[in-house]
Amino acid sequence: MSVDSSVLTFLRLDARSLDTRPPAPYLADREVHVWAVLLDAPAEVESHCWNWLSPTEQERVRRLSFEHDRRHFVVAHGWLRHILARYCSQDPCHVPIINASGGKPQLSREMLRSCDVRFNLTHSNGRALLALARGFEVGVDLEEMRQAVQHLKLSERFFSRTEWETIKSCSEDRQREMFFRYWVGKESVMKAHGTGLLFPLDQCELAISDRLDEAVLRGCGRKTQEQKWISRFLDLNPGWVGAVAAEGTDWTMRYCG
Repeated sequence: MSVDSSVLTFLRLDARSLDTRPPAPYLADREVHVWAVLLDAPAEVESHCWNWLSPTEQERVRRLSFEHDRRHFVVAHGWLRHILARYCSQDPCHVPIINASGGKPQLSREMLRSCDVRFNLTHSNGRALLALARGFEVGVDLEEMRQAVQHLKLSERFFSRTEWETIKSCSEDRQREMFFRYWVGKESVMKAHGTGLLFPLDQCELAISDRLDEAVLRGCGRKTQEQKWISRFLDLNPGWVGAVAAEGTDWTMRYCG
């Protein structure tokens, strides 16, 4: 695995960064680009992002109950369009995003024929991650390791017995971290696969490496059994855990920003 720096940096957006759209970094074959951003942004940034959203996305914003959720959704999805526009040489408001049959957002078939960029977006508690690849599907997930989460009860209920026993065998300080690693690892694979969490989590077993840098998925239905899905953990600041997943082992990661 190759990355540009030791820790993935979450960018703070300003209006000037959105006004300029330099060409995107070169996206090589079997390479995944990872972008990170903070979602608390000035009003000017929110205005830019709002104007780039589709009518459907704007209506979705209006249905959200809480102001901070509305603001974060606007910035996350506007920023997504800003980044995709750079990779596809488009205006952000003209980037054609549709939902695939499984509900996973993707570029339209016409746009895929011209630039073939696949992507996945996740956001959690004021931060967002975006993963992009050319010609193969990717998934990404991000979580803050919240103290209030009852990690042992949840892992016993939703994870496989092997995973639960692995978490229990860890020191008390490490148990919470391992729970969240299993969680983001599984969800990143499910998002890459385009199924979300439709498969029971206790039937999808992750084998996490001794170095805690990647995991291999086992189970989760006939199709995933026929393929080898790898989830690679991101180098984030303390208190956060994130993962990017794709099919196969021959892909590398690059941190962008």
